[in-house]
Amino acid sequence: MAGFSEEILEEFGSDGFFYNIRKMNFVKIEAVRAIEKIRHLDPGTCSESEKKEAAYLIWELPVHALWWRDRCVAMGADKAEFDAYAHELQRVVAEKMKALLDQS
Repeated sequence: MAGFSEEILEEFGSDGFFYNIRKMNFVKIEAVRAIEKIRHLDPGTCSESEKKEAAYLIWELPVHALWWRDRCVAMGADKAEFDAYAHELQRVVAEKMKALLDQS
């Protein structure tokens, strides 16, 4: 699980998706990479405390993406494309939150 936490936190580092959108630079491959990191989290391999930590790390990520959308669009990002990635991020996070918190 420590690896998952580090991977998500890397997305806020200098070459990460969330770092770059904060800098008004939307890079599609980084968006895909961030979404795939979350998609590949396997709650079945996590302890209860690790599940809570993972949920805490990911639950606000879709909101962060939307906060920075307008600035990225102002700098040339395609709004429809950004929205599609933000929607997929929200869907994957919601799916993982249900699994992490054992909600059907």
